[in-house]
Amino acid sequence: MANSIETNSSKSAVSHEHGAHTFYNNSQSHSLGQRNESKIFYMRNFNNWIKSTLINDYLARIRNEQPERSNKIHVFDMGCGKGGDQLKWHVGRVNSVTFADLAENSVKECEQRYRERQKYCNYKANFFPLDCTEELIRDKMDASEPCFDLVSTQFVLHYSFDKLKSADRFLRNAAEFLRVGGYFIGTTVNSCELV
Repeated sequence: MANSIETNSSKSAVSHEHGAHTFYNNSQSHSLGQRNESKIFYMRNFNNWIKSTLINDYLARIRNEQPERSNKIHVFDMGCGKGGDQLKWHVGRVNSVTFADLAENSVKECEQRYRERQKYCNYKANFFPLDCTEELIRDKMDASEPCFDLVSTQFVLHYSFDKLKSADRFLRNAAEFLRVGGYFIGTTVNSCELV
């Protein structure tokens, strides 16, 4: 975009970015039992169902529209967190996933989960601690042309709208390596319902 317009003061923008980074780097992992006891257990299950449905629908579209890509689907999971969608990629029979998140500790846990599941995981993976609102994935990746069939951003898009520059960078990361005929999918919160 030609001109960058900041909607918030620099001070609040910095604190927002730092706040999300700090929060997710310090968040504790919870066991399956603890997650089952959570107050938001049913909402989390609903969110996972929505994500699974969305991911499966678009993987099917890619396979139907581009049969030659059926066994070569490459995914960019932007804002991967601790890797909560890894099983969805396994079930979706993708070839590779590039995981990126702004919280280094979350990326480490995502990679650890992948290594623990690797004996039955059917896809290759790369991991990048990367703030997709500030940094460009091209500076980290060894790629010079579009290589992703699907870019997925699940419940993280809203973080990029703190500043126009952040939103532009986030969407540039989503689009730059997306193949022609590929898809950018995501879920986000409803700002009218967010309390």
